[in-house]
Parts: sequence; structure tokens; C-alpha cells
Amino acid sequence: MERKVVILGKNYSTVLGVLRDLGHAGHPVDVIYIAWRRGDSTVIRCSRYAESCLEQVGREEEKLLALLRERYADCTPKPVLLPTDDHTALLADRFRTELEPLFVLPGVVGGEPGAVRRLMDKSVQSELAAAAGLRAAKTWRIRLAENGYELPRDLVYPCFCKPALSAEGGKTGMGKCEDEQTLLRLLDELRGRMPGQYALVQPFLQITREYTIDGVCCDGEVLLPAVIEKSRVARHNRGVTLSGTLVAPETLGETLPRILAFLRALRYVGMFDLELLQTDEGLYFGELNLRSGGPGYAYCACGVPLAAAAVRALTGEGLPAEAAPVLGRRFLNDKAAWDDYAFLHITRRELAALYRESELTLLEDPSDPRPGAAFRLLMAPRYTLMRQLRRIRRRGL
Repeated sequence: MERKVVILGKNYSTVLGVLRDLGHAGHPVDVIYIAWRRGDSTVIRCSRYAESCLEQVGREEEKLLALLRERYADCTPKPVLLPTDDHTALLADRFRTELEPLFVLPGVVGGEPGAVRRLMDKSVQSELAAAAGLRAAKTWRIRLAENGYELPRDLVYPCFCKPALSAEGGKTGMGKCEDEQTLLRLLDELRGRMPGQYALVQPFLQITREYTIDGVCCDGEVLLPAVIEKSRVARHNRGVTLSGTLVAPETLGETLPRILAFLRALRYVGMFDLELLQTDEGLYFGELNLRSGGPGYAYCACGVPLAAAAVRALTGEGLPAEAAPVLGRRFLNDKAAWDDYAFLHITRRELAALYRESELTLLEDPSDPRPGAAFRLLMAPRYTLMRQLRRIRRRGL
């Protein structure tokens, strides 16, 4: 029997993609879903590939650790633990000492607890990317101190503000700043969520195209079978791929070997998700996520199961010798599209057009139809109600 895998996550679309990827490969899979409210894991529970799905409401870390210890203390061989978002990736890294006796974990070879957190810091990423020859925007690091902020004298406007660690700041305080007043407002928002931590400010780039690369690192080896060229970027979940197409890695030209050098130098083992930004000056490094990406299931649907490859890497089997996905198929990130619809960024007609233009979606799978049906039955009406409430609020009624 293939190695058991335990998935941790809080986004049903991403979790479902990793679950199906592993299920197709024959792995028995448990899901521990971190929900905002009870019942949020319904779409996951419907999948034929979930041996079990436990739902924990809220981010009570000690409660989650107790659950993991209780359920998996006697498993032989040790199951693989796969975080699927920044919060759970940071949690697995912080509690590595407690979790390593129970699980095989993604991480940095020879790294202590905190090694993954360091690589999740976007200022550290920018330095490492520049060292590998990638274009990286100049970055100012600003401490979110109680007594105010020291703004760099050479800071330029317009600029872009974001948290140094997205797992701690989320989308709060993130945005374009035309002037100092706007920047200070965003810094205040960030300080309210993560006091004493850091914000990053960079010159605002005029982006003409965006790419996402999902793959697997195995210490000095990298599986990078294709690149996602974004057709459309979500507006509610800023930066998230709403629709895209898998294209050949060679699309990146001279940037490709620099990306490979950057990833190899990390000595990381696990799944990754890397963002690139096209400008008139060339391709810029955006950010690196040390876990599965939101659109990662598009790779599996096109013939390359990345999560299964990550399990091979983590359990010492090495990366697959060949990985040739079907290129050119446009996919739709259903959840991101419905979020944009619910938050009034697109109309119902535009939402329908996105479905018509796509050859596959991240929630629909003919071999596992029940999650897609559950989404249409339960979640789509919820998004429609959210949209109606926001329209009422906007009109001031």
C-alpha cells in the first residue's frame, strides 16, 4: 500500500486538489480541515478519496497538535504531513520538534524549527532571488512598532506595501500607495494585526503579465514540469490565479535556469508555488510559497500529480524521471471566480463566460464528481446570497 498522507488546510479548493492528486496515485488520505464555521469542509467530505475528514473550527494550535498526537502516535510507517496554506506550513515548522516523531514533514535539509519560517520571509526571498541572478524589486523593511514607523529616506512613490510574512498578515495592509498618507494607513492596518513584526515596501511595478510555477523540490533537484500563464487574476483575493493556461517552462527564457538555481540553493524538500511578474524591463521575482499552490491541481488534471511527486521526494524515493503535462488547456479557479462574483467584481454573465472559456476547472473532476455537485448545491447559493447582501449595503438600503 502507498504511504498514508495527512493533509492540513483551510481552503477547500486547494485541499481538494491535493487530495485528488494523492488519491489518483493510490495514497490513503486523511484531511484535517481548519474551518471558520462548522460545515465548511462539506465539499471535502464528499470526495471519494478522503478516508476521513476531521473539521476543527478556529485556529486553536494546541488543540490541533493534541489531535495529531492522538490519532497518529502509533502509525507505521510514519504518514506524510502536507500543509496546504501559509498558516499550516508555519505551524508545521514551528512545532517541528513535536511533529517529527509522528510524521514525515516538508522542510529544509538539516534545518531546525524556524528554517521554513525564515524562507517564508519575503525580504529573505528577495535577497536569495537576487543572489541567483533573478530580478528582484528593491525592498524596504519597516518595523510595525508601537511608537510609529521609520520611513526610509530613499523610499519612492508609488510603492506597494505588504506583510513580510503573509501567514501572519494575510491580505491586510496590502496595496498600492501613491503617497505617504496611504502608506501610513496601510502600515497602521498591518500593525493592528501583527504588532512588532515587519512590513515590506517595494517600488510599484507596472505588470503586463503574471506567471505562477508550481513544482516540487528534493534538496538539490527540482521538478518544474510547466508554467502557469495567468489569463486573469482575482480581484477579491488579490494576486490569486483566477484562470490560466499551462505553458512550457522554456517560455521563461533565460529566467528559467536562474529560477532553478534559486530553488536548488534552498535545500528544501516539498511542494512550492512561485510567482513571477512580467514588466517592460523583464521578468521579476514575485514571491515563493513553501506549500502547494492554489491552482496546483491544474498540473494533475493535465497529467503531472505534483503532490504524489512530493510524497516520493519526502519518503526518499526521489522525483519521477519523466513529467510531461498536456499544455495549452485553460483552467478556471472556481472558488476565486465565485469570490469575485460575491464581492461584486464581476457579473453573473462574466462568471458564465469564464466557465465557457475554460476546458477544466479546479473543483470538477469526472472521476470524483460529488465535491463539484456539493459546491453547486451548497456553496454557489451561499455566494449568491453574499452578493445580494453586498449590493444592498452598497445602495445604502
